[in-house]
Amino acid sequence: MKPKTLLQKEVWSLHQSLRPVTQKQMDWGVEHAPQHHCLHNPKTHRCVCMECGYVWHSETPTRCPNCGRTLSVSDLYLKRTFEDHIYFNVIQKKGRFMVIRIFYIFKKVCRNKPPHTDITEICQFWIGDDGKTTLISRSLAMCYYYRGCPFSLTSEMSIKKKDHYRYLVESGNTYPRFRKTDILKRNGLKTSLHGIPPLKVIRLLLSNNRFETLWKLGMFSFASYYANSPTVLDRYWSQILLSRKTGYRIEEPPIWFDYLELLEHFGKDIKSPKYIFPEDLHEEHDRYVEKRHRELEEIRRQREKEEAGEPCRVQEEIQVFRNHFRRR
Repeated sequence: MKPKTLLQKEVWSLHQSLRPVTQKQMDWGVEHAPQHHCLHNPKTHRCVCMECGYVWHSETPTRCPNCGRTLSVSDLYLKRTFEDHIYFNVIQKKGRFMVIRIFYIFKKVCRNKPPHTDITEICQFWIGDDGKTTLISRSLAMCYYYRGCPFSLTSEMSIKKKDHYRYLVESGNTYPRFRKTDILKRNGLKTSLHGIPPLKVIRLLLSNNRFETLWKLGMFSFASYYANSPTVLDRYWSQILLSRKTGYRIEEPPIWFDYLELLEHFGKDIKSPKYIFPEDLHEEHDRYVEKRHRELEEIRRQREKEEAGEPCRVQEEIQVFRNHFRRR
């Protein structure tokens, strides 16, 4: 699609002058994105690193003694070839935009041969200071089946109407060094994304005050949960701030939120630190879960009893109806 709006024309003009990624960034993606395979013979415990070809004996190979890579072990010792289809991304700053560039890596390793790697850039997300996103991408494959990548790797990059969910591939690892706009610096973004996809982090930091607050307070477990389930955190926002104020550490937000829902169900005061900050969260959560299970079991038994008595009640009503007409 040709750029039509002022925003699209600005993005396309900057795209044409965008610097290519460096060889260092490409090498990092090849090293960190795909798996490093190891062949292991379960009988003789003979191991072969498919990256460097080193051979040694070990019952539980996890790291190659020669190249030091963490290995993905396969007991199919006669297998000759492995193929990886994976993504990694590089973040750059261009003008007033943050650019997330996603690359597709096809890696093929054969026994007794050097690895073969192809890297292709498939899409770019251009995010302005207001959080609005413009997508530049290759075309999606027209066939209903694709082996490793849903994009047509031979098509040209062009602006798309919107960042449709089909373009949101799992972007994998992110190159750890990148420049940031002044607004993102102000909003707390440094270098680590704490396991959250970069597109979500940048969008939310630019458009959502609560996510920005969690990020600046260092509550990254809550920020990660907010990126996927914002309504739950909006519901218990005051409790989250109270936990920060009292210094109560919550390692597993999903369990804590489930515990708060149980407290609400049983009519407890979820604004009281006495209830919402137990000494042993897992123990209290399990206790209320068991209580809820007993309640549901009682409801089920009552329903079965009512359903069992329903035929008798119907027969009684029929008999009353018949007696009424006999008297007439």
